Amino acid sequence: MGGQIRVVIADDHRLFREGIRLILRQEKGIKIVGQAANGPQTIDVISDLKPDIVLLDITMPEMDGIQVITPIKEKSPKTKALMLTASMDEAMILKALKAGAKGYLSKDASVSDLIKAIQAVHQGELWIERKLMATFFDEEAIPDSREEDRHLRTKEELSPREHL
Repeated sequence: MGGQIRVVIADDHRLFREGIRLILRQEKGIKIVGQAANGPQTIDVISDLKPDIVLLDITMPEMDGIQVITPIKEKSPKTKALMLTASMDEAMILKALKAGAKGYLSKDASVSDLIKAIQAVHQGELWIERKLMATFFDEEAIPDSREEDRHLRTKEELSPREHL
């Protein structure tokens, strides 16, 4: 999967789109190829540009982000939808995933999570932000890697038998 990941940003807030564009422009493996402010415009931009990833907000005028997933899949089958939205509603998350979204990320996610999500979805993985997983599962059922790391010992802390 050489080359840059080609991304379109679809959100009705111009300042948000521009901020994401400026942030991702600094990432060598990602190229912003277009932007859209509403559902129909998103479909047109995707049809013309055929990006690898579209970052989709749910709440957009005329057609919401979930409604545009099906036409996007028809017009550009290789384009993968990654929801980037303020909506944390469990029903919306499920609706987006059932419609064909390959990832779901909240707008208050870190830049590193956004980049990881774009890369993962581009590689064919499903990406759901960790804190959103808590809406589906009991928080204690999801291991926290930082918690696990605290229980790891260095080589010096191991007994001679544990070195084997």
